[in-house]
Amino acid sequence: VAHNLAYIGAIREEVVDISSLALDFISDIREIDENLLKQRYKIDFDKDTTPLEIYEKICKSRGFIQKGNNYDYERCSRAIFDDFKKGRLGKITMDIYSNIFKD
Repeated sequence: VAHNLAYIGAIREEVVDISSLALDFISDIREIDENLLKQRYKIDFDKDTTPLEIYEKICKSRGFIQKGNNYDYERCSRAIFDDFKKGRLGKITMDIYSNIFKD
């Protein structure tokens, strides 16, 4: 639940590691529908591609490269979450089965 709240910005970025959160988000979205990432960022990957490799492909696709050919993970993370919040990844429900109403 905390991850889902952080994804939508309900938990301040100052208290989370946004790059680690982005890796978790990529894993979660991939489980829902990996085509959302492939289509939005015009990247390709298979079932053996790690979330970090997907993250780096998104960095390349969006041009988030710093001096020395290093990935700008923080900037990429912010862009991914911005895309999610603004619906650019599609209509996504992160919490299909909520435990809130369980007895």
